[in-house]
Amino acid sequence: MYTHVLKNEKVGGKNIAEVLIENGINPSLVMVRVNGAVILRDQYEFFIVPEGAEVKVYPFVGGG
Repeated sequence: MYTHVLKNEKVGGKNIAEVLIENGINPSLVMVRVNGAVILRDQYEFFIVPEGAEVKVYPFVGGG
């Protein structure tokens, strides 16, 4: 599994959806943590990333 850690200078003051799209990441295929807290997918357009936040993006992994 790989994780994207997005740099602060690119993400502060934007919503999660904007950050993901600007970084070429499909919002429907990932889970996002901001400063360790999981952000629910239905909040991606509303949650504004604070300045200085650590944003980690994890892909969904299927299995069975």
